[in-house]
Amino acid sequence: MPNPFSERFQWLPCEVNLSGDAPKITSYINNLHPHQHKDLYCIIEKIIGCAIPLWNESLTRQKTPGYRFLRFEYHVAEREGDEEPEPKRGRDEDVNAYYERLDQWGEEDLNRMASQPEVKSFQPPNRDLFEEDGIILKSEHRVDLKRDYGRIQVIVKLANIHLTPEKPTYEGGTWHVEGQLNEHICASALFYYSSDNITPSRLAFRHMVKGGEYRDPRDADSINYMQGYYRWLEDVFGCQDQGPAIQDIGDVLTKEGRLITFPNILQHQVQPFELADPTKPGHRKILALFLVDPSVNIISTANVPCQRKDWWRRAIKEQETLLGKLPLELKDNVYEMVEDFPISMEKAKEVRLELMDERKEFVVKQDDCFNYTIFSLCEH
Repeated sequence: MPNPFSERFQWLPCEVNLSGDAPKITSYINNLHPHQHKDLYCIIEKIIGCAIPLWNESLTRQKTPGYRFLRFEYHVAEREGDEEPEPKRGRDEDVNAYYERLDQWGEEDLNRMASQPEVKSFQPPNRDLFEEDGIILKSEHRVDLKRDYGRIQVIVKLANIHLTPEKPTYEGGTWHVEGQLNEHICASALFYYSSDNITPSRLAFRHMVKGGEYRDPRDADSINYMQGYYRWLEDVFGCQDQGPAIQDIGDVLTKEGRLITFPNILQHQVQPFELADPTKPGHRKILALFLVDPSVNIISTANVPCQRKDWWRRAIKEQETLLGKLPLELKDNVYEMVEDFPISMEKAKEVRLELMDERKEFVVKQDDCFNYTIFSLCEH
């Protein structure tokens, strides 16, 4: 796998203060002018405010195992229906015919559907009091971003998918988690703020699970199953023997106005959709908020000046500096001579393509790692 830390690129988060009644963005959002788009900053602050209690829930489940809800326990792989007795050889039955019949019986016996465990109805854990390993844990054990940190860093991204009669179908995205390790993204929030003329779309999730045999009696997760009977793995958990130790955990309808949050340990994938009316264009627009691990402070827009050359040029014009007093032709010459920083739009697009190429390679290798561990159920 390539270096999980990028040596060239890092998404820049903005700083968000949580000490007041509502979140306040205190450093600029990369590529979003803080003065020209002041109203949009206010909207994003409101969305962050909606995401914070959901992030608290998502991260508490990762921090405190006792807060995770176990829908069912499964330790014995039982089969549906009554077991058919092993066939006996008839007095005049040909030996080969008998063994063929015996093999068929064995195959049918091993292919019997697994009995489904009793699944409890979902009851969210008590917000103020819950139990872990027999120890009562109080609300202070839960994640509370405002109480625990008072400030957060958030990477803000706008993602649009436009469809046209010439290109009426979106084929779906790749399985991935967000960012590379130097961005330290611990949770995501996706707000679907506009959808027009598209069929229903869903966001699917999956995660890695423990592979191996599952028959070690010293393991609390061990499962007792009959030799050669592996169907329970697919019937109960949706996985297959000798297949990757990855479990699909469902999908969510991504309708307009919905805010979805999840921890960044889950791979997710945008499912395909298309134009509802193929004669007209359509779109889906998303505001993505990536929460940086609040226990880690990374380089943000509080440390990096605005990078856009057109912003700098406009600011120079608005200020009464010596450069601003030069004739227009001379000012243009000065602007053209500035090469390294700030960055022109053309240069930014070139760098963006380089970043995308690096991320694509990383996503492919990361997915290979997800698929590396397999189930290998015991043969004896």
